[in-house]
Order: sequence, then C-alpha cells, then structure tokens
Amino acid sequence: MLHRTSILMALMALMVFGGLGQSPSFAEYVYWTDKDTATIQRVRPDGSGFTEMLTTANGLVDPRGIALNVADNWMYWADNGTNNIRRARLDGSEPQDVVTGLSFPADLALDLDAGKIYWADRDANEIRRANLDGTGPQAVRTGIVQPYYLALDPARGQVYWSDFDSPNIHRANMDGTGDVENLSFLTGLDRVRGIALDPAAGKIYWGDRDTHKVQRANLDGSGAIEDLYVAADGLDRPHGLVLDVGHGATYWADTSTHKIMRGSTDGSSTASALNPDALSGQPWGVALNILKLEHSTSIDSRVYGDLYALDGPPGSPPTVVEMTETAYVDGWVEVFGSSTLNITGGRTFRDVIAWDSSHLNIISGDGIVRDDSIIARDSSTLTISGGSFEDASAFDTATLNFLGGTAGEDITGLGSSTVNILGGIIGDDLVAYDSCLMNISGGNMSNGGVEAYGASRVSISGGLIESLRAGRASDEHSSIITIAGNGFNYPFGEIPDSQGTLTGMLANGDPIDALFQIHSNASIVLVPEPSTFVLLSMGAAGLALYVCRRRRRKGAHH
Repeated sequence: MLHRTSILMALMALMVFGGLGQSPSFAEYVYWTDKDTATIQRVRPDGSGFTEMLTTANGLVDPRGIALNVADNWMYWADNGTNNIRRARLDGSEPQDVVTGLSFPADLALDLDAGKIYWADRDANEIRRANLDGTGPQAVRTGIVQPYYLALDPARGQVYWSDFDSPNIHRANMDGTGDVENLSFLTGLDRVRGIALDPAAGKIYWGDRDTHKVQRANLDGSGAIEDLYVAADGLDRPHGLVLDVGHGATYWADTSTHKIMRGSTDGSSTASALNPDALSGQPWGVALNILKLEHSTSIDSRVYGDLYALDGPPGSPPTVVEMTETAYVDGWVEVFGSSTLNITGGRTFRDVIAWDSSHLNIISGDGIVRDDSIIARDSSTLTISGGSFEDASAFDTATLNFLGGTAGEDITGLGSSTVNILGGIIGDDLVAYDSCLMNISGGNMSNGGVEAYGASRVSISGGLIESLRAGRASDEHSSIITIAGNGFNYPFGEIPDSQGTLTGMLANGDPIDALFQIHSNASIVLVPEPSTFVLLSMGAAGLALYVCRRRRRKGAHH
C-alpha cells in the first residue's frame, strides 16, 4: 500500500497534461539540424536531455532537411555544404554518405514501406529518389523550379513541395507519372519553409518565413485557410514544420528567434519553446523519433523510438498492428483513432496507451511494459486476456476489460471509465475513483483488495478479495460497493459498522473473508444474488437512492 500515493500522482499527472494534451507522452525526442553550427541536436519535449548528436567532426558542413527511420535506427539529412545525402545511427554513430554529387540538396523525406528516400535538389531543379541505402537513384520530377521543402503522402502516392523563391506549393505522383498540380487554392503565400501532411484528416500544414505564419488548409481545396500561429504569437521565420498528429502537436524551427517551437495542430494552445534560451546557431530542419503506422502490419523487431498506430486516409481499411514476442519499443506505444493494436509479446520501455475510440488487446507476453503502465484514455477499449505487466488504468469514458493475465500492482479506474474484472491475478488492489463503474465477477486479489473513492460504484459478484475500503477519512466520498451473494455475517442492506470483517459466499461461489473500512458518506451494501441484476439495472442513480433510503430508515430507528 505504500506506493499508492506515488501511483495516484502519476495517474493524475496524465489527466493534467492537457490539450496538446492529455498526455505527457509527446515524442521521446525532437531532432533538428543547425546550419550555422553544422550540428544535429536533439532534446526531449520537456526541455531535458539536450544533446549534440553530430558535429563538424562527423563531416557536417551545412545540414538542412532531416528525416528519421526509427524502425532501422537511422537518421538522414541533406547537407548542401557537401552536396550529399548522409545518414547516421540515431545515437550519432556510423555517419556515412548515402547519395553524393548533388547540386543543392535542401530537404528530404522517407517512404519506409517502399524503402525509398526522396529529396529536393534546388539548383538541379528536380526531385529525385533512391533506395534507403542510396542505390538505384532516379528522377521523379525534372524541369521544375527550385524545389525546396517537400512532404510525402505514400497512401495516395503523392509528393508535395514548395519553391525556394515563389509563393507556390505543388503536388504530383511519387512515381513520376502524370502532371504537376499547382495548389492554386493556397493563396497569400510568400516563401514556404516547411510542409507537413495529415492524410487521415485531409489537411496540409505549412510554415511561411516571410508572412510569419504557420497555417493549414484542406487537401481538397475546400474551406478557408486557417492561421494557426502568427507574429503576435512570437512567430518569426518558421522552418521545417512536422506533426505529431496523435497528440495534436506541431513542431518547427524558428531561424530568427533561434528556438525549437511546439504548438497544436488546431492552434488552440500557446506556442512554446523547447529551449527557453536561444540556440547559438540557426535551426533548420526538424524531425520526431516516431514510427507512424497508418496501415495494418506486424512489428517483430526493435523500434528505436515511439510507435504509433493511426488511422489511414478516409476510405482506407482499418489499421490493425500486431506486436509479437520479438518486438522491443524504446519509447511509448500508442493507438489512436479507430485503429487496433494486438500485443502477443515483446516489451516496451514506456507506457502503452489507447486513445480516441481505438482498441488495445493484451493477449500474451511477460513483462510487456518495462517500467510504466498500460492505459486506456478517451473512449478507447483495453482488453487484457493474458501476459504480465505492472499496472493498468482507465480514464475518461474508456473501458478496461481484465479477463486474464497478471498485474504486478494495481488496476485503476478514473473519470467516468468502466472497469470489468472477470479473471486474472491482481498483485495489489482494484481501485475506483471519481465516477468510475467497476464490475468484479472474478479474479484473484488475495494479496490486495477493492477500494472505492469519490462517487464511484463497484459491484462485486465474484473474486478472491482480501480487503474492502469505501471512502477515505480525509475527504468527502459517496462511493458505494455493492456485494452480491449469500451467507453473509451481516444482514442484507447497508453494513452499519465503519470497520470489521465480512464473511460469506459471493454470487459465483467464491468465499469472502475480508476486512473492511467505510468512511465519510461511502457505503458497502449487501444484496442477495438475484437482486444484483435488479440493482445494476437501476444504474448509479437508483443505487444511490436505495442507499439513501436505507440511511433514512436507520436514522428513524434512532
């Protein structure tokens, strides 16, 4: 029980980080190039862990665009001082040339599914591509005018780019077929210095250094252009825009203020700097160490960063990701939208989190989460049928189903979540806070108990339970624990004592011999087995009314 305060503080921290949001699980690291100091650097989104990864000693001269392949542990960058595309491991080791002899490589992007790297060569007036190791180079678009920044939409097979010195954004097929389309519906541009896409939402984002804006618009040209951040927000010359669509975050480098900035994808949050003190050089390109999966696939190897399962573009099949026993993820594993993640093994270094209306299924695997938790947020569904882990929790209106497996510590419900316990082993306690609804019909809590706080409602019809606690002495609580069964040592109805021992038989036949404590306005109510379903059908309001009437009757007898 000594760890209860620290666990609750960690859970509440998840609720506090808002907007951008609701979670502290932004990308583990933000990488950027600095053209003036000829370095590649990285930092955590909270400003900690600042590190120079590569310097002039590693052959950097004028690094510009940067892209990360966290699946294979490579970072790529364009260096227009050497006129080469280069790469190194994410820890800065093994720097090497990939493509040489270019004219002015300005920006690059990766199509990991096809194993291709794309780059814009400003002075050669072309966009080219090659295999990730640099072999098989070929032209994608020639005869265009000074392409500068680019972005890929592999699902639709399209590449987008901006020009160096004209107010245009273009798109064309990634395989080189068809015509170039000028996105004439994007008006009011001047010098675009970063393009990012959210295909699932049908959005294009860009930063404009001379209008001092970060903006977005619909990819199909409908609707109006939105100003997300402007000069009044402290914006000057945004470059290298990238998105964390899962958490609704945008990142960019400001070459005038010399800061790495973060905002939200809808402009609702205040733009903030990851480095409060200006950098000594001029940051240029930005990248996040996230492996984004927008289609069904299997992960059976190491991921050198965070892993996101996301919805694909409208009309695409649902995303289903399988994480197998040979997988290891260095950062967070997160599921968004309506996508599904099935875990049958492997390990993660940080939390596993389900968001939106996604589905997270823990099927098997030992020690799935190395240090942190398995979490369900928003209206997601987390189902655990096997495996072992430390703890699990549900927030918001999420549903957590625990059918089997082993939790080393607690399983917790907060907000208006629903937690269903049908089996498995819980090392410590089952805890319901706020307006959580918790239904317990099985499971082994012989080393712990059931705790209900706030206005939570807990219904017990089975399980091996060591202790019961309704409410806390230090706060006002109206939580109710309803226990269905027979042969209890107290009569049916609300237990009148504030503490004691409850014995009897639960509705599913499990014996109960549990110490209990009741505080504040909380209560423990005993019901015969058939009445359980009646009380459950009454809902939380009906059950509270039942308890209130019982209390009034007891008061009248006094």
